[in-house]
Amino acid sequence: MLTPGDMGESLNDVLVPLKGDPNIVHIVEFTGLLLGNSDAAVTVFHVADSDEDEARSEFLLRGACDRLREFGIEADRVGWKQVRSGSPGNAIVSEAEDYDLLVVGESEPSLRRRILGTVTRSVNDRTSSPTLVVRSK
Repeated sequence: MLTPGDMGESLNDVLVPLKGDPNIVHIVEFTGLLLGNSDAAVTVFHVADSDEDEARSEFLLRGACDRLREFGIEADRVGWKQVRSGSPGNAIVSEAEDYDLLVVGESEPSLRRRILGTVTRSVNDRTSSPTLVVRSK
């Protein structure tokens, strides 16, 4: 699902916030297929809330970068970043200002919440970037 937003004439930088949910495989594979034949750079991103979460998320982010490279995205176009914050939505909105497109996963349970999720909906409402929501299978 694509939500509208402002984007320049070309797609140069893509932000992919990850949180370790079961949909992560679909998000990374979708992003790899989307960007495999482009020149766009991709940054996988995680908002940690503790030291333990930071260590776990680094492992998660490095694995996502490895998988994106398996889709043919050159190493110099793939990066990862994590920040520590009590508000994932605020951190993602702040980070998203520097990107042309966000690729996020869907969440559960209500229809609007199921399609967008609390954090995704919040980010989408507060950023001008278009957002691609990757649905779980």
